[in-house]
Amino acid sequence: MIKSRSILLTLFFSLIAISFLSANKLDSLENVLQSKINSGNAKEQLDANIKLGKANLNNNQSGKALKYLLEAEALSIKLKENKLTYEIQYQIGLSYIYSHKYEEAISVLAQLIQNISGDGGKPLGDACYRLAKAYQVIGNNELAFEYHFKALQIREELKDQKGIAYSFYHIGGIHFYQLNYHKAIEYYEKCLTVAEKIDHKVLKISSFGAIGGAYSRMNQRELSLEYNLKAYELSLALDGQPQLSYITFNLGDNYQTLGNYQKALEYFVQSHERNIKNNDQWGQISSTKKIGEIYIAIGNQKKGLEYLRESLILAEKLGARPIMLDVYKSLATNLDNIGEFEEANMYYRNFSALKDSLRNEATLQKMSDTKMQYEITKKEKDILKRDAELQSTYRNFLIVGLLALMVILWQVHSKYKTQTEHNKIQTEKKHQIQQQNMELEKAHLKQIETNQLLQEQNEQSLIQNKKLERKNDELQRFAYIASHDLKEPLRNIGSFATLLKRRFKGQLGADADDYIDFITTNVSRMYDLLHEVLMYSKLENEEVYEEPVSLNEVVDTVVETLKGKIMEHNVDIKVANLPEVKGHKSHLNQLFQNLISNSIKYTNKENPQVEIGVKERFQGNDLVYYVKDNGIGIDMEFKERVFEIFKRLHGKDEYEGTGVGLAICKKIVNQNNGEIWVESELGKGAIFYFTLNIETEMTPMRLELPAEEGLSMEMN
Repeated sequence: MIKSRSILLTLFFSLIAISFLSANKLDSLENVLQSKINSGNAKEQLDANIKLGKANLNNNQSGKALKYLLEAEALSIKLKENKLTYEIQYQIGLSYIYSHKYEEAISVLAQLIQNISGDGGKPLGDACYRLAKAYQVIGNNELAFEYHFKALQIREELKDQKGIAYSFYHIGGIHFYQLNYHKAIEYYEKCLTVAEKIDHKVLKISSFGAIGGAYSRMNQRELSLEYNLKAYELSLALDGQPQLSYITFNLGDNYQTLGNYQKALEYFVQSHERNIKNNDQWGQISSTKKIGEIYIAIGNQKKGLEYLRESLILAEKLGARPIMLDVYKSLATNLDNIGEFEEANMYYRNFSALKDSLRNEATLQKMSDTKMQYEITKKEKDILKRDAELQSTYRNFLIVGLLALMVILWQVHSKYKTQTEHNKIQTEKKHQIQQQNMELEKAHLKQIETNQLLQEQNEQSLIQNKKLERKNDELQRFAYIASHDLKEPLRNIGSFATLLKRRFKGQLGADADDYIDFITTNVSRMYDLLHEVLMYSKLENEEVYEEPVSLNEVVDTVVETLKGKIMEHNVDIKVANLPEVKGHKSHLNQLFQNLISNSIKYTNKENPQVEIGVKERFQGNDLVYYVKDNGIGIDMEFKERVFEIFKRLHGKDEYEGTGVGLAICKKIVNQNNGEIWVESELGKGAIFYFTLNIETEMTPMRLELPAEEGLSMEMN
C-alpha cells in the first residue's frame, strides 16, 4: 500500500512539472507568433493562428484554441484555401468536443463531412469518428453507430490499424451502455487483437479495462478482476498515463462487488482525483456516483445520497444520457431501500423513459441495418477488387494478342498491297451489290421478327391478364380470411381471457392477473391492427365511385362516433362550414375520422382543442382542408415518416394506435388525386392539410386560419 501511494505521489508531481514546462513553452510560442498576427500579412496571420490553435488544443486549453482556430477559419475562407479550411474546421470540432459543447461539435463536423465526402481518405474517416463520439456522449446511439461504421469502413480501406482499433473500441462502448455486454466484449476483443498486433499499449490498457468492466456487469467477478489487474499493471508501467483513472475505477468496482468497501472507496477516490485533474467530466460522473454508493453501503446514507445527486447534476450538465441511466437507477434503488418511495418512484420513471429512448426496437433495428450495410459493402468491395484484378489480367492478355495480330496484319497488308489495289474497283462494286442484297434480306427478316414479336406480345398479354385475375381472386380470399378466419380465433382468445379474469381474479396471484391483462390488451391491439390492415388493403382494390356527399354531415357523424373520446379528453371541437362534394362517402368518413381521432389522441391535456376547416390556397384555386390541434406536435424531421404504414413516433405504452391510420389517410387522398401534408412545431400542436381534386357542389364561406408562428398554408 505504501509503495502504491509513493508511486502515485511521484506521478502527481511529475504531471505538475510537465504542465509547468508546457505552459512556459506555449507562452514562448505565443510571443514568437504574435508578431506575425500583427504583421498585416494574411497568409502569415493564417499560419500563426493555426499553430497557436493546435498548440493550445494539445495543451488542453480548448477555449483559447477555439479563439485562434475561428480566426484562422475566417482567414482561410477569405484566401480560398479550401483544403486548409477543412483541416481547421476539424480542429474546431475537436475544440468543441474537449470543451464539452457537443451540439456545436456535431454541427461543425456534420458540415465538414458533407463538404469533404467526395474526397474521402483519412480526413473523412477521422471526421466521421469524432462525430460518432459526440453522438455517443449525448446518447444518440443510432447516429453514433452509423458514423462509427463509416469511419471503420474508410480506415479498413486505408489499412489504418490504429484507427480500426479505436473504431472497434467505441462500437463496443455503444453496446456496453445498451447493456449488451456479450456484443461489447466481442468488439473490445477485436480492438485488443489489433492493439497487440501493432503493440499499442494505451489501446491494450483500454481493451483490458473495458473487458473487465463488461465482465463485472455480468457478475463474472474472477474474469473481471483478472482483466482489470492486467490493465492496472500495464498502466503503472507506462508511468501513469490517463487510462490509470479508468483502471482504478474498475478495480474499485471489483472490490465493491466482493464486499470490500474500504478498498473499493480507496480506488474510487483515486479515480475521482485523476478525473478532476484530467478534466474528464464523464469519468467524474461515474466516480462520484460510485463514492456515493460506497458511503451508503457502509451506513452513511446522507453523505452517499449527496454524492449521487451531485453525479446526476454533472451528468445532466454534460448531457451524458447513457451514464444518466445508471445514476437514475442507483438513486431510485437506494432511496427505495431507505423508504423515500415518492422520490424513488420519480427516478424509476426517469430511468424507464430514458432506457426506452436509448435502447428501443427502432434503435436496435437501425444499428443492425447499419452493421449489415457495412458487411455488404465490405463484401462488394472485395468482389470488385477481385474483378478488377481479373480484368487487369484479361486486359494484359488482350493487349498482347492485339499487338501480335497487328504485326500479322501489317505483314499481310505489305505482301498483298499491290494485288489489292489492282482488284479494288471490282471488289467495291461486288461489295455494293452484296450490301444491297444483305439490306433487303435484313429488312425481310426484320419484318418476320416484328410479326413474331407482336404475336408473342399478344400471347404474353393474355397470360398476364389471367395472372391478374388469379391475383385478384387470391386477394379476395385473403380479405375473407383476414376478416373472418383470423378475427374469430382472436375473439375466442379475448373472450376466454376475459372469462378467466372475471372468474379467477385475485385467486391465481398477482402475476396471473397481470398475464391475463396482458393477453386481453394484446388481443385487442392485434384485433385493431388486423382491422386497420384489412381496411388499408381493401382501399388498394376497392372501386372508387362518386356520390353527392356533405362534408358537414360527414364531420357530424365522425364527431358523434368519437363522442366518448371527446368527452373523456374534454376536447373543444370547432367545425367550420364545409362544402358538399362528389366522392366516396365511406372513404371521406374514414379520412376525417382518422385525422380527428389522431388530433384528440395527441391534444394538450390542459386545454385540448381541435379545429376542422377549409380555405383556398394562397396560390391556385383548389380548396385546402385542415384538421388542427394544440397537442404535443411533431418534429418536422419526421413529416414524411408519419404517413408510412406501421411507422410510429411514440411507444405503444405512451399512446395507443396501430401505425396504420395516417397511411390510410394518405391512400384515400391519393386515390382522389390530392395531396396530404403536416406542419407542426414541438409543443405547439400540428395541422394536417389535404386537398381533394373532386367536384365541389358549393363554394364554402371564406375561413381564415388562425395565425400560428412557423405554420403556413403554402406547400413546399
